[in-house]
Amino acid sequence: MEHGGWRQALLELAVILAVLTIPLHAIVLRRQPPHFDPAPKRAPRSAGVTLGAAGRTPIFWALAVAFSIANFSTTAVTLHLIPYMVAHGWSAVTMAAAIGWIGAMQIPGRLLFVAVSGRFGALGVTMAVFLAQAVGLALVALAPSLPGGFFLMIVVLGAANGMGTLARATTLAEVFGPAHYASIGGAVALGANGARAAGPLGASLLYLALGGYGPVFWTLAGALVVVGVVVALAAREVRTPAAAPGA
Repeated sequence: MEHGGWRQALLELAVILAVLTIPLHAIVLRRQPPHFDPAPKRAPRSAGVTLGAAGRTPIFWALAVAFSIANFSTTAVTLHLIPYMVAHGWSAVTMAAAIGWIGAMQIPGRLLFVAVSGRFGALGVTMAVFLAQAVGLALVALAPSLPGGFFLMIVVLGAANGMGTLARATTLAEVFGPAHYASIGGAVALGANGARAAGPLGASLLYLALGGYGPVFWTLAGALVVVGVVVALAAREVRTPAAAPGA
């Protein structure tokens, strides 16, 4: 970007992405095996609630809103962290590297989620993930003035974001059962992915309304704390899905 500007940087990244991924997919991905029979086979009905039944529960709406706010916050930080820290004296190159390390820290976060959720349950860990993301955003707000806060922010925010990726799928299956997971997960994804797309522009509007990046990050951190508490309250009414097909 420093050498040729951001437009040239995007074009170069597009070429790199195409060269590395298109041939890899074309060569490695297997075609349909000749012995594969696409005819559907009757499978035993598994436990779970329908989308309509799930939509009548507080935990469904609590999780839907929480994941939307979490996705909004994640993309807002990814885009706006660079101008925020550059304004406080950090270089754009350093901040680009920081964004990369936030992404890298998602890997240990996902490994941690798998290990911990297997013992304590996905729903309980998901509530903790929302609070961890709130802590990460608070560290973003404090990073310019908090010694060591910048590196702690990378670890906490990256790990929490990585755990959040698995939290949505695992929690919905745990709470509502596997029978209608696709429709329930798709309904939640509508809001969550829409919020992800709106994050960059939405954060810009918050910046204009609140007068700075600090208030934006504190607001998002507070919102994550609120939704984490709401999910915890709604989770008190959760019951294991009944085994009946129409439950």
